[in-house]
Amino acid sequence: MVEECANGFVLDGLKLEHCSAGEDEGSFELTIKDIENKIGLLQLNVFVSDTSDYPSSHSVFAASSTHNLPDSVQGAIESVADFSPQPIESMISKLLSTLSRRLQRVKDQGDHEMSDPEEGSDDEDEYEGYESFDDDRFSNVRKAEARPHAPLARIHKDFTETVAAGYRPGFTRFLGGDYCMSISLPIVSLTEMIPPRALMAWDRRILSRRQHLTLLMSGFHGHYPPLAPDGRYYTEATNSGTSIAFRVGLSSTYKASAKEAKEAFRTFGLVSNDIRESTTTEPNEEAKDDGRFETFSLSTPLDTLMNTYFLKIIQLRRKFGLGWSAAEFLCSLVEQKQLSPEDVYQGNYEAILAEDEEERNLGVTYVLPDDPLADLNPTEEFNLPLVAFSYLLRRIQFIARYCVVCHNKTRAQFEALKPYVCDSKLCSYQYYAYNQGPSLEYEIIHNTEMVDLLVALAYSAAAEGVMDDPLPIGMALRVAIPTRTVPGAWLAQMPLLQATATEEPLTPDEDGLYDFDQLSKHKMRMAIAELINSLPPIEKMKKHLQQKPHPGSSKPKLKDLDPAILPAAWSVLRWCVASCTAHLEELKGDNIVGNIDPSWRQFRFSVGAPDAEAKFKTAIHAAQGRCKNAKKFPTLYFDMAYGVYLAKDGSISMGYGQPTVTAWRNSEILPSSCIALAEVVNVPKEFVSHNPYYVVQDTNWIMCRYLLVKGNLRADEESPPESDAPSANDPPQVASAVPPNVPIDPKAAVTLNNKAIIIPEPTFQIERLVAARRDEHVEEENDEEDQEIFNWEAEPVAPTQGSGSQRRQWSPFYSSAVPDWTPNRDYVRQAVANLMPPPLEASTAATTAVQRELRDMLKEQKAASRRPGGLRELGWFLPSLGDDDDDEGGGIMDNLFQWIVELHSFDESLPLTEQMKSKGINSLIFEIRFPPNFPHSPPFFRLLTPRFLGFSQGGGGHITLGGSICMDLLTADGWLPSYGISSVLLQIRLAISNLEPFPAKLARDWDRPYGILEALDGYKRAALTHGWKIPKGLDRLAR
Repeated sequence: MVEECANGFVLDGLKLEHCSAGEDEGSFELTIKDIENKIGLLQLNVFVSDTSDYPSSHSVFAASSTHNLPDSVQGAIESVADFSPQPIESMISKLLSTLSRRLQRVKDQGDHEMSDPEEGSDDEDEYEGYESFDDDRFSNVRKAEARPHAPLARIHKDFTETVAAGYRPGFTRFLGGDYCMSISLPIVSLTEMIPPRALMAWDRRILSRRQHLTLLMSGFHGHYPPLAPDGRYYTEATNSGTSIAFRVGLSSTYKASAKEAKEAFRTFGLVSNDIRESTTTEPNEEAKDDGRFETFSLSTPLDTLMNTYFLKIIQLRRKFGLGWSAAEFLCSLVEQKQLSPEDVYQGNYEAILAEDEEERNLGVTYVLPDDPLADLNPTEEFNLPLVAFSYLLRRIQFIARYCVVCHNKTRAQFEALKPYVCDSKLCSYQYYAYNQGPSLEYEIIHNTEMVDLLVALAYSAAAEGVMDDPLPIGMALRVAIPTRTVPGAWLAQMPLLQATATEEPLTPDEDGLYDFDQLSKHKMRMAIAELINSLPPIEKMKKHLQQKPHPGSSKPKLKDLDPAILPAAWSVLRWCVASCTAHLEELKGDNIVGNIDPSWRQFRFSVGAPDAEAKFKTAIHAAQGRCKNAKKFPTLYFDMAYGVYLAKDGSISMGYGQPTVTAWRNSEILPSSCIALAEVVNVPKEFVSHNPYYVVQDTNWIMCRYLLVKGNLRADEESPPESDAPSANDPPQVASAVPPNVPIDPKAAVTLNNKAIIIPEPTFQIERLVAARRDEHVEEENDEEDQEIFNWEAEPVAPTQGSGSQRRQWSPFYSSAVPDWTPNRDYVRQAVANLMPPPLEASTAATTAVQRELRDMLKEQKAASRRPGGLRELGWFLPSLGDDDDDEGGGIMDNLFQWIVELHSFDESLPLTEQMKSKGINSLIFEIRFPPNFPHSPPFFRLLTPRFLGFSQGGGGHITLGGSICMDLLTADGWLPSYGISSVLLQIRLAISNLEPFPAKLARDWDRPYGILEALDGYKRAALTHGWKIPKGLDRLAR
């Protein structure tokens, strides 16, 4: 960028005059010249946080030292913090474009006044349309009439439509205000839309017990519907901070409990003895799970899709009259080309419309949900929960056709069964670096043999020089290069293929390692083999992961197994498992193919797109109409080792697939040969060739069913296990059922070494599993909250005199009869009378970050104060400590780095609430002190008053003896720069409300204020107890 600046970088009438490094780490300075001289020179200080994650995940803050800037220009500078992570060059270009548009508005409107701190939050810049989307090409706010907060008539209408569509809606109020909507579908009903084999391949937990696929929606802030017909937020909703968030998971009932739903929307958590193990444990059918909500392997990519793109796609659909697929493609093109949707559509409309035509053709083999937007008038409001869930179901069905990171179509040459990433290096990096694929830990524990097989095959392919693209590039691997040999399982030393004469010698970096992506393909293979060889046996990993963590500590991690193992080795292990888009599961007991030598390990083997089974069945039905023999014997079985050339006898196929001469030394299976057993439509005369071998041209006629792996049995294993080890969740009738054998056409009996084999029905067990889930399914009654919505009447019945009860007016929040919380300024002033002086240290970057936090919180608080029950619903308050009489709050002392915050309106059922009422306590008063390196380091929170009962005395609430907060997210280990203060306050509020292990209670001397030194000591004791890292400079901050 410095070079471009020197060459005179100009964009949209603005010239970048100067670019240089700033005084603080991660900062730089810009000087921008307005060519038309509307503002002259503009000086900017830009700070990049999380530089270690640049450019994939970081935050940017900008501030200007130029005085008398127009409001719109100042808003453009502050909007940099809302930009999505991107390279600095892209960020500067986007900033210049935004500034240019705002300056043009200044010229047109004559807006040269200074920003007013009291009125600035209500001007057009705040609601211009970029709250939820990081892209200025999408406007998210509609200038429209005010909407009622939550009209029951409209919710009743949408819920009724949702039930008519076959789904279950739900409404859940949260403690402290706001609410959550849900919509769900029983898993057994999902199997009628998506093949069970695909669900099992994606995550075997999906069919493990009776449960529901559930979509949660939150962030309404009392406004429903929040979206106008064109898909943008109503202005009234935006002014109240409405921003819809989505979560996808599995629930034990038709909707999640309030506690579980609230937990689902948390972005960080507390360290507690009750550590969740959802990624490494099988669900327990015996456990009591009232309203349980859990994530599964697809939750993360689906959450990202819904929260990032769903509303954008709706806007494009409504604007251009497109279907889902075309709107997705248009959205992708808009992001790629950085143009307006209108310009992109105009130049690519034929390709865009072709996407919808392609999806209509897919409807032949996919059972797609009805599209609620298909026949809806563009000016008519739509049913948001129904549209969201319909879109979710559609994308789950097509999950393998889209990249799970960028969410664009993969455009791959083959159809995969499991979801994966596209060929973008950035997507590969994010997929593996952020563990966005299947849970490696879960697979190691519950599918150990499959992991062993995949790693062993990868090792053999790399060591023997046959591993080819795609290799694990784009994953930021740092590797060492073996110079001569790689040890094998049977050969003490096995020379690798020699490097070509054209390879240039490499020089390692300072750490002695190399960038994997810069290596030749030969050296890449060498590095992969060496990394895999450094890994311990998979069984050892399993035992390590199954260790129970000590109270207060996190669950075991693979990297802790052996610190000497390079991080790249664990990344390659994850790559070996996650890059496998087929489903493999070892078979035992009655499920194995009969009359096969015990040295062959057998795996269930599923490949192809999720709709491959439907295409295969269609081909069978068509063949039965043409061939009489196909009616009696619908399919044939053949051994396959190379492409779609098939043989009746496995020994012939083995000749095409040469056995390996190496094996991973820590493999339990030690594979040497592999043969696939495929089911084929029984019309051999229509094959390309059927003598002496079978050659099938139409791949829809082939379904891979089994993978036979020749391996060396260990000394203590003379034969495979005689019985299955069924999951504890499988009902007895599923675990013990013996599958029938497939009828084999005597004209084409399949053999291995000239010995006929017996093939069990491959779909029997999974069909039994689905049948068990269907038998367990019970249609649940609506709970009280939902029944109240369904029982709504247009004309409420007047209460009967003397009946002792009356119809309660419905509200999305808790009873509107409860008065709103009212600030008590005198109480706060008394609490802060003896406060310590504010922090003395500050920095430009920290000032910018704290200012942004304060602005956002005051905006949210102001909106809450203007709606009925808003402050009670918000749960926190920044009090005004000046001499004015403004109860909308202010929250800071004389120093920006010292805040006073109140927490109030706790649940009425808490013992703490009862005590506060009896003592006349209006709120819990906290002090927040910000460090000079904020947001890189956490602020220091401490309670001023009232005093709590200590943990050793039977108290709780995560408050230490000194009044500081006992939470990992406020330590150097748990803090992230992306955390917002309002979110942290919510977590503190939840922690105080937590009744486990003891409820929070007031001490006898509750009116004795806490001192800052005892708060500091309490914080350090808690950190030492839990092994948390104390932030640098804490003593200077708190003294």
